[in-house]
Formats: sequence, structure tokens, C-alpha cells
Amino acid sequence: MRVAVIICWLGASVRAQPSLPREVLLLSQIKQKMRENLSRLSDYTCVETIARSQRPNSLAPFRPVDSLRVEVLHAGEREFYTWPNSRKVEESLGRLIGGGTTSSGEFALHARAVFVGDAQSKYVADEVIRARRTLRYDYVIPSLSSGMTLTYAGRSGRVSSRGSFWADAETLEVVRLEVNAEDIPADLPFASAVSTVDYGRVLIRGVNMLLPQSAEVTLSKTSGATDRNEIHFSQCRGFGANSDIRFEEGASRENGFNLLPEKTIQELDLPAGISLILRLDQAIDSKTAVEGDPLTAHIQQAVRRDGRIIVPTSALVRGRIRRLESYDKPRRYFIVGLEFSEIEFDDKHVGFTGSLDRVDPVPELTWFLGSSSARQIRDVAGVTNIVERERIHTTELPGVGTFFVDGEHFRLPKDFHMIWRTVDSKKQ
Repeated sequence: MRVAVIICWLGASVRAQPSLPREVLLLSQIKQKMRENLSRLSDYTCVETIARSQRPNSLAPFRPVDSLRVEVLHAGEREFYTWPNSRKVEESLGRLIGGGTTSSGEFALHARAVFVGDAQSKYVADEVIRARRTLRYDYVIPSLSSGMTLTYAGRSGRVSSRGSFWADAETLEVVRLEVNAEDIPADLPFASAVSTVDYGRVLIRGVNMLLPQSAEVTLSKTSGATDRNEIHFSQCRGFGANSDIRFEEGASRENGFNLLPEKTIQELDLPAGISLILRLDQAIDSKTAVEGDPLTAHIQQAVRRDGRIIVPTSALVRGRIRRLESYDKPRRYFIVGLEFSEIEFDDKHVGFTGSLDRVDPVPELTWFLGSSSARQIRDVAGVTNIVERERIHTTELPGVGTFFVDGEHFRLPKDFHMIWRTVDSKKQ
């Protein structure tokens, strides 16, 4: 069972920085450039691909846990996250994903705290970063001014932060930003939390934007274990005439944004107990797939209720890969979770929560992981051989069909059939 670990940001106050001598005159120009860039960042969204790994101690190598892919956008003084092609955006990446180590701030909030907020900065030295001469500044953000929090198993604490940033000596554009959590509360089992973000220019619709390119987040625990998230930003795009960022009708900012174009769609619900036969539109290959990848399927057989068709044959069903985790003990295997929650046909949108009942037979696909171990007991009566067998089941997530696949690699083919049964989401 994975315990959710969350690094996130709250709102931070903004104050004007006083005038300073020469090195800080350059600092003023660096901050001004970054502020202008951040002011335009709300016009863009990027795909954030996260590879998560762990190690039990500093001497052990990092072991991959999973990979996932989400979209991130910055609005106001907050970041929002969604699965690719999803209708709704959530403010908490941890709530969207549901487990493991997550962080927010790499897209925009770390930069806002340092270049717009209360950071106290000073010049340190000229340094070379990626073959570029840069100006290094160190900074401190006191806990009272910081919006950074750490959360573990439901316990949260605000922390101060300190770190460094490097700006190109000629263009004065930020190349790298490093954030270190300080003054971590004693009741949280963390020794350190470090985030490093690298920036670069990206041409989007004729505009040359400075955007984060990659980031690395390491969270070291007092036990000696370390979680690491390697993040890459890609597929950045702007919002044009055919895109709209808006609050859903009746939704608050806490409930998220709707990223789809405005159009008239009739919203319907499916009652619990309805069986849906789905045919997958694309193969799922463990060598290329990651968590968050969108999936589509089609209804194989019309759904009837009280003698009438309520969902026609070939209606489009949207979903995503919800879990794709790789483990090597007690042997090499994968945990796979699929989630389908939307049906579209004839300008109608049907939301549902489903339970996966049956699938096409695939070699090594099982609903539980079986393991066995043998041991011997020696006593005066001789030697007794004991074989112990265990079944490992996964923690079920509402609306997610989860199963195991043994081996180094698996592939669910195109036209893979699944039978889902609708359930009452309020009882999940």
C-alpha cells in the first residue's frame, strides 16, 4: 500500500523589492523578465510526464515505480492538473493521481515565489550551466512568507525554503531554479525535499516563450529512503479561438476548469447495474504506455433499458490508463488499472462509474498475484517441508479496473474486449 506524499503550494504574499546596488540591479532585470514571462504563462498548458522511482537507502540504486502523464496549467497564483483530454481540472495533483509522491510548483509556483514574492536574494558567483555563463543568486523565503507545504499520511506542515537560481549572463533569462525545503516540522518523516527546474525557450504559435523543460524532485525520509520524480514538460500549446478555459456552470475554482470548447451537450446518467461491452480502439504496450495516457473504446453492443436503446452500438467511450506500475518482487510483474468514465454519441455525454467484470484472455493476466515459498522445520521427528501460498490483491480505486500481468513485458491488443458494470458512484 502506497501512502500519499504531497508537496504543494498555498498562496503567498507579494511585496515590492527595494532598489539595490549593481549586482542587484541585474537581479531587478532578471526578476522583471521572469515576471513578464509568468504573466503570459496562463495562456499556455503543457503535458507533464513524471517518472517515479524509489530507493530504500543511499547505497541502493533507484528502482522505477511508475510513469504518468498529466496536463498542467497556471491560472492566478495556482497550478491546475488534468489527465490529457479530460473535461475537468483539479488543483491537487495528489488528489488526481491518488497515491505515491507528487509535487506541484515546478511549472510556475516555485518561480512565482522567488521572482514575484518575498524571496531575499543575493549574488554569489558566475558559474557555467550547460555551457552557458550564468549569474548565480542564492535566496531565502521565510516560512511566514512561504506557501510551500509538505504532507504525509494526512499531516501537513508549512516550510520555509532556500535555494539558488542561475540566469544567463547575456540575456538575463533564468536557466535553472533550485528549491530546498527548510524548517521541516518534526512530526513529518522527512529529512529533505529538493526541487530543481531547468528552463528553455519554446516557440508556440509564433511566440517564443520561456518555459520549464524538465525538473527533478527528491524527497528524502528520516528512515534513509528516498523518493524521486523526474519530470519532463512537452507538447506545450496556447489557447486559441477554438479553446476556452472556463469554470463549469455552478462550479467553484476549487472544482476546476473545463478545457473543452463551448457546445451544447445533453448530459445523461446511466443507472447502476448496466453491463457495457467495450472494444479497445488501440493497443496498450508496456514498453511505450504510461499512466495518464488517454484511451478510447467503442460500445460493442447497444445498451437497452426498459425495452429501449439508451446507448447505441459504436458509441465512443473515453478513458485513460489509471495505473501502470512495475515491480520485481516476488517476481517481475505489472499492476494495470484502466478507467472509463465518459460515453459520447449524438451530442450526448454520459458519465458513469464502472466496475471491470471480465476481459478477453491474455497470457499471464490475472486478477490476483499468487506466490509460494518453501521452508523446512527440523525437530526430533525429522524434517517437515512446509509450502506457504499467498494471494496478493490490489487496493481497488472507484471506477478503475485493476489486474496483474506477469512478466517483463505485456501487450493488450487493439479490439481487446472488456465487460464493465455500472455502479452507484455515491456508494463507492
